[in-house]
Amino acid sequence: MFGIGFPEMIIILIVALVVVGPDKLPDLARSLAKGVNELRGAMNQIKESLNEETKVISSVKEDLRKTAGQMKDDLLKDNIGGPRRMPSEDTLIEMEADLAEAAGPRPWEQDDHQETTKEAIVDSASAPAEEENVAPAEERIMGKNPAAPVV
Repeated sequence: MFGIGFPEMIIILIVALVVVGPDKLPDLARSLAKGVNELRGAMNQIKESLNEETKVISSVKEDLRKTAGQMKDDLLKDNIGGPRRMPSEDTLIEMEADLAEAAGPRPWEQDDHQETTKEAIVDSASAPAEEENVAPAEERIMGKNPAAPVV
């Protein structure tokens, strides 16, 4: 059982007889047997639950293997048909044009020296007139006389 032979069992029984006494030894043996039986039952229950979980895990593992095999077969079937054709240059140019149109101009690609339009000229002509009415920040804070600070 636990690597205990017959001579060791006899020594354990003699020690138990001396420690417990002949009157309580049968009760001790019964309670010990009950404890061992309950322990065996609990161990069997744990084994069963572990076996059930192992079955579930193995079924999931098998499903994953099947799926991986199917994916591998699908990939191999696609490659057997020959190399995939690349889109033609015309198609690529059209796709690039569509993307560029959708994205709009990039800031680093814009020309800083663009042609001025009539609206830009009119806006720039009216801008200095507006700026003349606006005083610099120091004048607004300090007033007309910068030597006299406003408290």
